Amino acid sequence: MNRAGRVRQSGEGRSRRADGRGSMASIFHYRVKELAERGMVSHCQALGHAMAHEIGHLLLGTAEHSSRGIMRARWEREDLRDAARRCLVFDPQQAERIRREVDVRRSVALNSQTQR
Repeated sequence: MNRAGRVRQSGEGRSRRADGRGSMASIFHYRVKELAERGMVSHCQALGHAMAHEIGHLLLGTAEHSSRGIMRARWEREDLRDAARRCLVFDPQQAERIRREVDVRRSVALNSQTQR
């Protein structure tokens, strides 16, 4: 698990958790551009997948990477091919953890709105 204030950086971006809940993610445009220039994915596809990867770190609450899929540390040729086909995704366990975290955050936001 990521500790408070710890920065996690990969090839295309970095994310930072400051309070136990995701607080910031950055994408390195020059790296996204390099991915797109390889010719397997468009700039928009590379950017969208890089954003999903970094947001995944924030919602999963971890700096860990997986051996395949969108949370892989470095995307290889096969990953870019999957991205172009819209098949570079979170694994089922990651997807379920993200859904639970989104539900928790939604509940917290709704509760804070009703208390105003």
